[in-house]
Amino acid sequence: NVRIAMNYAVDREQILDVAMEGYAKLLYGCLPSTIWGYWDGVVDYAYAYDPEKATETFAAAGWELDGDTLTKDGQPFTFTISHNAASEPAIKACQVLQTQLQEYGIAMEIQAIEFSTLLTDLKAGNYQMSQIGYAYASPDIVQLWFHSSNIGSGLTLSQYNDPDLDALIDHSRS
Repeated sequence: NVRIAMNYAVDREQILDVAMEGYAKLLYGCLPSTIWGYWDGVVDYAYAYDPEKATETFAAAGWELDGDTLTKDGQPFTFTISHNAASEPAIKACQVLQTQLQEYGIAMEIQAIEFSTLLTDLKAGNYQMSQIGYAYASPDIVQLWFHSSNIGSGLTLSQYNDPDLDALIDHSRS
């Protein structure tokens, strides 16, 4: 529920407008519309910015405002986002996100890290949230980002291991 609430809480258009200064489009899945294999229907599955729904979903997960702070069992909602220190768009995106989440009582710290160190940390799962992008012209990015065979050594930075997802990815590659 917290991940769902976060999706409703974030105004992606604002982040994109500030961070990319109008030179980008929203991405609704893991493939941009410029890559073969992109499916237009993915837009229908995307979360829309909905502050009211975000607040309701945080509450459903047990998080309530205590003054100006979102808390659960007396603990404040805080976390750290890590990003590439050399990326001006990443810096701007994190700053806008931080401001947006403050409106819900969430304290997000921003940690700028040199890229190779960031990538090492992400591969090891040493992070709470990250902002990272990619430039790749093949739909095989799905295998690189999501197949469990890439956990630790590749780019499956979520550390997500699901045999059913792996089977779908393997089938799509054939």
